[in-house]
Amino acid sequence: MGRVPVTGEPGTTTDAPTDTADRAGTADRAGTADRADTADSADTADSADTADPADTADPTAAEHQAPGVVAASLRWEAAAAVADEVLAVPPGPDESRMANAAFVAATVVAVVAVAMLLAPVPSGWRAAVAVAVLVLGAVLGGVGLLRGRARRRMHPAARLHEDAIIAALTSRERQAVRRAVNGRSNAPEDRASVVDAVALRRAEAGGTVYTAGAAITGTSGVVLQHDSSLLWAGAVVVWFAALVTTWWRRRLADRYLRRRGLRS
Repeated sequence: MGRVPVTGEPGTTTDAPTDTADRAGTADRAGTADRADTADSADTADSADTADPADTADPTAAEHQAPGVVAASLRWEAAAAVADEVLAVPPGPDESRMANAAFVAATVVAVVAVAMLLAPVPSGWRAAVAVAVLVLGAVLGGVGLLRGRARRRMHPAARLHEDAIIAALTSRERQAVRRAVNGRSNAPEDRASVVDAVALRRAEAGGTVYTAGAAITGTSGVVLQHDSSLLWAGAVVVWFAALVTTWWRRRLADRYLRRRGLRS
């Protein structure tokens, strides 16, 4: 009867260690594969974490902004085209003295009118002063109208007023142009032509002279009638308020043009 070989006996072969080694090798290969899979997963996660945020951004974001930028450029180009027509008109003589003279004359008339309302003045003197004031106002108003009309006949582009220059711009862009003319901000160089054209229109003395004439003419009625109605006196006050506003706007525009070297 045969006997089963016992490990360690002489003359016998040992199979158990071989099986153990095979199992150990298999386990090593499995562990290595698991570690490799884990490393690959970690590398994939790291790559996902370090991805460039720009790659995941919305590619149409710039396209949504482009139409607004293009529209703004077109608006400023249209305004610049009108401004170039205004700037092409040969500059006339400096009208600062005329505008200042008209403003001073209107101020003197206003002071005289107030004095005659507060003090008792004979009716004859009152009538004479009223006629003189009326004539002065008519002359100033006529000069302002005739100068503007003559300039527009010589240069058709002179008919383009301030609102026509900035008509293509939005309300916010118009306010930016006006702030630049008033010296409250600086205009970019590529938009300076629009601001220059608006300043040239504001610096013209015709508006100031005409408004001064209208205010003086209205004052003649107050001088002539000591007990003039409040409505008439209120109208005269409105005219003088318009005169002060027009004169001050013209003065700011003149300062801007001198800073730009467009006026000496």
